[in-house]
Amino acid sequence: MIEQFDVLIGGACKQVEKWTNREKPFKIIQFPAHFFYIKHSKKGHILIDTGYSDYFFKETKTFPYSLYRKITPLSFSNHESAKHQLERLGVKASDVRYIFITHFHGDHIAGLKDFPNAIFICSKKAYESVKNLVGLKAVRNGFIPGFLPKDFLDRVKFLEEGPTYQEKVKNSWRLAKPGEPVFDVFGDGSLLSVDLSGHANGQMGVYLSYRNRKIWLIADAAWDSDGYRKNSMPTRLGRLVLDNYKEFKRSLLHIHDFAKKNQDVWIVPSHCREVEDQWKKMFS
Repeated sequence: MIEQFDVLIGGACKQVEKWTNREKPFKIIQFPAHFFYIKHSKKGHILIDTGYSDYFFKETKTFPYSLYRKITPLSFSNHESAKHQLERLGVKASDVRYIFITHFHGDHIAGLKDFPNAIFICSKKAYESVKNLVGLKAVRNGFIPGFLPKDFLDRVKFLEEGPTYQEKVKNSWRLAKPGEPVFDVFGDGSLLSVDLSGHANGQMGVYLSYRNRKIWLIADAAWDSDGYRKNSMPTRLGRLVLDNYKEFKRSLLHIHDFAKKNQDVWIVPSHCREVEDQWKKMFS
């Protein structure tokens, strides 16, 4: 069902590496904003998140949203936008049918307005947690209201209102945390989604298979692959950007345990610098 899967980078932000993983050195690095393109045999062109876009500069010109830009300095050029990268793949922005939003932080939704015909898919819990946020409260939660299209509610489908996937496999495979559902995004088993809250309320991971390779996109449940491999926590400063530290620990431990039991699954954090090289080695 998945005919094409591409890993793309929509800009990057600078931040202290150690804040995100206390075992890392105290140095400033570039965290790439990965997003993902999928061509589905029946559902057409799909994005998982969007990375940054030119809208970021427009919407963060004035206080208090300008604080977002100062806290996470951005490296971005127009050619890195999801819209322009898809054009280079031969896909028009108007042809994108679905955008799956893992969570509502600015580096994941800044390009939504570039896709006028897309249906948005996300957790209702995630949307409910940000929909009324403005000003400093929005910035504190990594959310810029101006990134959402005005007709967002007319185009969104919430996972909680769709089908769920009943797991019929051994417990060691379990994708969802105990007691939580696995959402079958299109009702055909091609994309499965589970809650990975903590970094953001209602953050969702996406599971798929491509060329007989199992892939789990875990959004920002870990900032890098060492985070889930070693179950490494952020520092106290790093925790300040988390919605819920207790839930973050729970989600990260779940991924850590899953990875040990399912070493054939490629687990992909959205900001890990290893991801692009891994993708090229697997699928080039």
